[in-house]
Amino acid sequence: MKTSHSNSGVEQVKEILQKELQDFFRVPVSNYFKVPWLPIQWVLDKGLPLGRIVEIFGPEQSAKSTFTYQVLGTFAKQGGLSVIIDTESSFVPGWITQLGFDVSDFVIVQPACIEEVFEALKKILETTPYDTPLAIAWDSVFGTPTKAQLEGKFEIASAARILSSRLPTIIKALYERQALAIFINQARTILNMYGQPIIDSPGGYALRHDAAMRIMFQKNARITKGQSEIIGYEISISVVKSKVGEPFRTVKVPFLKSKGFDRAAITINSALNLGLLEMKGAWIKWKDKSHTRWNLESWSEDEIGEIEKLLEEKYGIGYSTETTNNGTVDREVPA
Repeated sequence: MKTSHSNSGVEQVKEILQKELQDFFRVPVSNYFKVPWLPIQWVLDKGLPLGRIVEIFGPEQSAKSTFTYQVLGTFAKQGGLSVIIDTESSFVPGWITQLGFDVSDFVIVQPACIEEVFEALKKILETTPYDTPLAIAWDSVFGTPTKAQLEGKFEIASAARILSSRLPTIIKALYERQALAIFINQARTILNMYGQPIIDSPGGYALRHDAAMRIMFQKNARITKGQSEIIGYEISISVVKSKVGEPFRTVKVPFLKSKGFDRAAITINSALNLGLLEMKGAWIKWKDKSHTRWNLESWSEDEIGEIEKLLEEKYGIGYSTETTNNGTVDREVPA
């Protein structure tokens, strides 16, 4: 390639192109919603992106809906408008109240089929003023029938075809509106080309391609108090795709049957697993105090805040990567 052309000439052409093509430029995602649990925030890197689709998928009873409700409840408490498209009738007012939110914090919509979901999405995006922060959750994609299915017609991959044709119509609107959009999906086990079982979401390729972030939830071991009382489960949260941050991070956090994803429980559990807190028998040592393992009420807000500061340093919050002692990237911190 000849290099006789001056740099100034190239710069001039770039300026002309940028001016002529400015209507086609899209600004990269710069706005994120930070979740209230620091270990999960580390997994998300910068946070949940605004203006893009986030798919949350996993097996049944893996706390997908509760996580989403807590995110949207926090969003509402910070002055935003939270809309839940509930096609599974899974929004239970009593559970929402137990999580610490008011049912009035949410706008609930219950379309009958996928076609109506997209009509509702269009109305929500067109009606909400641009200066109102907006969060939308669809619970769930897999649990929503098509209009043909409601009419008793059998059509192969009808939901996948509708998603493929309708998603592009709202992607641009979500981006322009800078709305937080969470689509909850189920998971199924399939065999890859090598015959190995893998977990993925149903509904065709459209959603997994159009989602800027895909987060997989899995339920692991039971959490017990005493000899036999089951008080929760360990949930594994993995970012399996991210166009807006570092992917392939994983964290394991407690999910409590009485509180859902509790900030104090997650903070203490992470600090224990990372060696920031010491466990002696049934007691956790912190400075000059001792706490039993799951007696969360004994911890003050100031103590939780101090431990979070230690976690921030350990996770490297504010930095692009988390490194080990030998300088290699460590994307999986057991917490």
